[in-house]
Amino acid sequence: MKSLVQAIGLLPALLPLSIAAQERPDFELIQQGEYLARIADCAACHTAPDGEPFAGRQSLPMPLGRIYSTNITPDHETGIGNYRLQDFERALRQGIAKDGYTLYPVMPYPSFMRLSDRDIQALYSYFRYSVQPAKQWNKTAELPWPLSMRWTVGLWRRLFVLNPEEISFNAARYPDPDTVRGAYLVQGIGHCGTCHTPKAFTQQETVQDDTSPRYLSGGRSTNGRVAPSLRSDSPGGLSQWTVEEIAQALKTGRNPRNPVATPVDETRVHRGWDLSNEDLHSIAVYLKTLSRVPEK
Repeated sequence: MKSLVQAIGLLPALLPLSIAAQERPDFELIQQGEYLARIADCAACHTAPDGEPFAGRQSLPMPLGRIYSTNITPDHETGIGNYRLQDFERALRQGIAKDGYTLYPVMPYPSFMRLSDRDIQALYSYFRYSVQPAKQWNKTAELPWPLSMRWTVGLWRRLFVLNPEEISFNAARYPDPDTVRGAYLVQGIGHCGTCHTPKAFTQQETVQDDTSPRYLSGGRSTNGRVAPSLRSDSPGGLSQWTVEEIAQALKTGRNPRNPVATPVDETRVHRGWDLSNEDLHSIAVYLKTLSRVPEK
């Protein structure tokens, strides 16, 4: 009886240790999450010039106004420090914040809904345990009424974004591991279609994957920049490039056919899109499998 009482008395001390053990970070997951965050180029939108990493307030021009990226550091008051894994997953795959409002579609959740559970967990581990918390309040978007009201964004999401419960990456559609990996990176974490796929008047991507030839067939002009087709059959288009040349252009912004980097290339390289050589090769292999589409 005395032993039982002593054991019960130890429970308050042991319980926090048990919880701490469950919360202990997995360093392999953190490392994987950091790599995925670089592929997604999260810092490009969520880090303002001279700002703290991932603390938001980066200005993002939109066709009808301007929005500002949010703080995704683990600060409990102004960031995502109170997000549980399921909250984080919901934001990435469904575009719904912990508080229930819909995120602006500049956040590429239509692409992120294809991420594996393991990759979602890895990203969560990285942002929770490795990113430094920064106390910085989010800045209100500058959009005309009624777009300034969040319920209109929620309505847009319901009308034009696919249900993540019905979407997943289908590896069985591809012939070999290289192509599978490349397709997964391009369609998911790389969210290449966000810029390189045509958008409808209502600003959603017209297609979400390579089941349609419109996928990656070129985006419209944004702030003076045009995202080119990644399946062009014109002279100088990707159909003329080798796998090695595509991988080199992705890595450095230039290759023998493209000696001067475009603004998009410079942005991507400057921000450290340092994929592994294996992943660069897989992306290039996948892009070469896409059917050619005449340049518009």
